[in-house]
Amino acid sequence: MTAVARRAASGALLLVGASVLLFALVDLAPGDPVLARFGFQAAGLSDEDLARLRHEYGLDRSLPARYVDFVRDLSAGDLGTSARSGQPIGELVAQAFPVTASLTLVAAAVTAILALGLGITAAVYRGRWPDRLITAASAVGLAAPVFWVGLLAIDTFAIDLRWLPAGGYQPITAGLWPWLSTLLLPAVTLALGVAGILVRVVRASVADQLDQDYVRTALGAGLSRTRVLWRNLLPNALVTPLTVFGLYVGYLLAGAVLVEVVYALPGMGQLLVNAAVDGDFAVTRIVALVTIAVFLAVNLCTDVVAMLIDPRSRT
Repeated sequence: MTAVARRAASGALLLVGASVLLFALVDLAPGDPVLARFGFQAAGLSDEDLARLRHEYGLDRSLPARYVDFVRDLSAGDLGTSARSGQPIGELVAQAFPVTASLTLVAAAVTAILALGLGITAAVYRGRWPDRLITAASAVGLAAPVFWVGLLAIDTFAIDLRWLPAGGYQPITAGLWPWLSTLLLPAVTLALGVAGILVRVVRASVADQLDQDYVRTALGAGLSRTRVLWRNLLPNALVTPLTVFGLYVGYLLAGAVLVEVVYALPGMGQLLVNAAVDGDFAVTRIVALVTIAVFLAVNLCTDVVAMLIDPRSRT
């Protein structure tokens, strides 16, 4: 419990530090939130009108004072208002987050299936043709650009074969298959790079455990190879891959930005890109902060699961 509390406190400090850095960086970005709010209409505003609006939005106050107000509003559940659309940012995040969460969840499942299946197979058949083939395939998946893979997948599976939609999103309330069909291509596109890394991690970890004395002893005692693999070896071998997997969930969240643009998914990535293009700094700041918070929470959950699997990691 102490280890969990220590990791949670570390995550909270990282989140505070990230919020300070984000607030400062976004504040230094070129552009004017007032001009972003009024668009072309701002051309007709006088300097006095612009000064009044900046005062109304609190933009004429010092950076530390505005950060304190920002934290106070966050603690009260107020995420602010979009300078571009005038909508509450909380509503925008509530609409976009389920899309990104769904994409990340499906991509994580695809990553886990590929990494475990291929990594274990490569370790069991190390040095033989399945190992060499899987190692080469993982290298290709790791090196392939996400944007290129996405366009190739759309051209092959959506346009030529017409198996899956080329883009768009259906919520899970529309049905399991309509929801999953809009996420399969984006999820596989997003998962290939991480799977390419994790296949190697799983292979190395399982291969290391296969050389341990307890495995040879269990096999020598007459236990089947399958039972030794699943009952004895994997609980020890999967601690490191699980930790690495938790770290790479952040890659899945970051990669979702590009994938959502390619597949026209209305998620957090699309919201972040639109806000950055429009100069909507308040939305940009909140979306980035929510993404960081989710990343830290997932890492904490990964640490807890690793502790449950291997008590030695609690130290």
